[in-house]
Order: sequence, then structure tokens, then C-alpha cells
Amino acid sequence: MTCRKLAWVAAMVWLCCAARGQSISVGAISLLPNTPGQNVNLFVTGGAAVQGINLIIQVADGGPEAGGSIVGPQITSVNITSDTIFAGNNTGPAISLSFVQLWAVGTSTASGTVAATGKIATVTFDTTGITVGAFDLLLKQTVNGDTDFADVPANISNGLITVPEPAAATLAGVAWLILLLRHRSAT
Repeated sequence: MTCRKLAWVAAMVWLCCAARGQSISVGAISLLPNTPGQNVNLFVTGGAAVQGINLIIQVADGGPEAGGSIVGPQITSVNITSDTIFAGNNTGPAISLSFVQLWAVGTSTASGTVAATGKIATVTFDTTGITVGAFDLLLKQTVNGDTDFADVPANISNGLITVPEPAAATLAGVAWLILLLRHRSAT
């Protein structure tokens, strides 16, 4: 095997191992309807040594502001430096994109690396005007690319935001209460 081929194979093995070193699974997130200021934490597992993050987060297709068509929950802030794996070792957040349903923010370590295990971000959502629905929450395959750890890829499982309908039992309870109050006022 030539030195060039050997170097290419070594680079591919390193990238594969690095990618296995950190995983982000967004999962299912339930938000309240018509409510601002709802915080959701995102976590990474694996423990690989990383020098930064380029976090790209998108709701649905990014919304009309980013060229999409689906109006969904709004992202009002993304915190990657306080109470995260980068707390105490970062160069500050750098927001490179801030649309209503699409954010890109990054930071790098001030020195050395941090272990990719723990909270990577607190994302704040606003569902004002959204009463029910299900919306993709993407960290990979966004209109602005994939989240990575300072150009080192991660295994990412995108998630889903749901704004659920009120439970049938809650509606039945409210209807029962109205009937009870009407009955009492009639007697």
C-alpha cells in the first residue's frame, strides 16, 4: 500500500472513530401551545475530546424567513456557553445565522479540548400562535448544513417537536365543570 493510500485510510478511520465519539439524539420534545420562553436542553454523549461546536438548529423546513413554507415554533435564543460542556472554556458564542426557525451558533475552546459528554445547549422556543402540530427539529440536514464539533462530524438523530392537543380527559373535565356550575346556578 502506498503512503498516500495509507494516509487516506488512516484519515477515514480517524473520522469514523471521531464520529462515533460523540452522539446527539434530539428525541421527542413536547411544547405548550401559545407559550413563549420554553427551554429545551440538548445533550451529547460519547466523551470524545472536542475543540468547539458549530450548532445548527432548524424547526421544520426553516420557515418562510429561511425559504421554507412551514410556520412552526420560533427559536428565540440558543445558549451554548453557560451551563454546558463549554462553560469556563470558550471564546464566546458567535451567532452566524439567526432566523425565526433556523439558528447557527458556534464557539471554540479557549485552550485545549472539552469532553463531549453533557449539555451542549439550551434552546428557547416560543409557540405563540401555535396551538397544535408536529414539527421536525433538525441538527443535521438543515438548509445550512449539519451540526459538528469544530469540523469533526457527530452522529446525530434529529428530533420532533409536538404541540399536543389538550387531552380529551381535560376537555371532558372542563365540560363536566361547566355543566355542574350551570346546574347549581339553575337551582
